[in-house]
Amino acid sequence: MPGTKDVLSEKEVRAVVAFVQVLSLGYELYDRFCASCHGSNGHPAVLAFQEIFGVPLGQGEQPPVFDEAYMRTHNDDHLQVWMRHMLKENRVGMPHFAGDLNAGQVRQILTYLRELPPAS
Repeated sequence: MPGTKDVLSEKEVRAVVAFVQVLSLGYELYDRFCASCHGSNGHPAVLAFQEIFGVPLGQGEQPPVFDEAYMRTHNDDHLQVWMRHMLKENRVGMPHFAGDLNAGQVRQILTYLRELPPAS
């Protein structure tokens, strides 16, 4: 594919990247199972968190921010083990998706999260 630097502005390139991400199965799964608590861009949504848990974001158990620092310090093997373990745990704050997500789908979600653009 030819470069886009001479054809698209930086803003247009970001829009194309966002559109392609929306087409990924990882986005669809993340949007359906994760975004309500973890935010559409990997950053917890303040209002949604308060609505779901009844406390403001910053109080009680917090969902992680899936930013560059988090992804740099958590490799896929670690995250997949944690997610599978979480699926079996009786945790009040996290819904159980053991019957809904298989290991391949978990990998697709992780791939989507790793490809999110840095927060600006």
